[in-house]
Order: sequence, then structure tokens, then C-alpha cells
Amino acid sequence: MGEITKKELVLAVLASRSAPRLAGVDLSGMNLRALSLASADLRGADLRSADLTHTDLRSARLDNAQLIGASLRFSHLDNASFNGAITDGCDFSKARINGVSLSETQRERALGLPVDPAS
Repeated sequence: MGEITKKELVLAVLASRSAPRLAGVDLSGMNLRALSLASADLRGADLRSADLTHTDLRSARLDNAQLIGASLRFSHLDNASFNGAITDGCDFSKARINGVSLSETQRERALGLPVDPAS
């Protein structure tokens, strides 16, 4: 699969009048700070070591995404979907996660998540 630059990604996101469709795209190691990716389709995307700090991912679909070592610090993740996503070492510190459901394994392997009072 070909590589995409941040400039190309930003231009595609800005040109899109609907939610960005980035399912299966290799975005590993990219600086995606502060982008608006609300309702984006990121199913199966490779986001290993990507910097998504301060990114708007409300209602994004991150099912089966690889988030190993990614930074979601301070991101807006309300109602995002993470079914089957790999969260090993993914930093969720200070992220807004209302309506987000993470499995016990995802929570254990992620960093910076608040303690779940139900546990």
C-alpha cells in the first residue's frame, strides 16, 4: 500500500464534506495532532505510534485499528468505537471518553485511562 503524507491527508480531510474514510490506511507514526476526524472510518487502520493528541475523534470507528504506542492524549473520543482495536501502550491520558466501551484487555494494555469504578 502506498504511503500518504500528512499534507495529503489534511487536504483530503478538508476537501471531504462527509466523514473521512480511512479504513485500512497505514497512518503509523504520523503526526495527526489536532485534526478533526469526527465520525471518521478508521476501521483496521494502522495507527501504531501515531500522534493523535488533541484530535477530534467523536463517533469515529476505530474497530480493529492498531493503536500500539499511539497518543490519544487530550483527544475527544466521545462515542468512538474500539471493538477489536489493539491498544497496547496507547496513551489515553486526559482524553474525553464518554460513551466509549473498551474491553478489560484493552483497558489493561492502554495507558492513562481512569480507573473503572465497575471493576
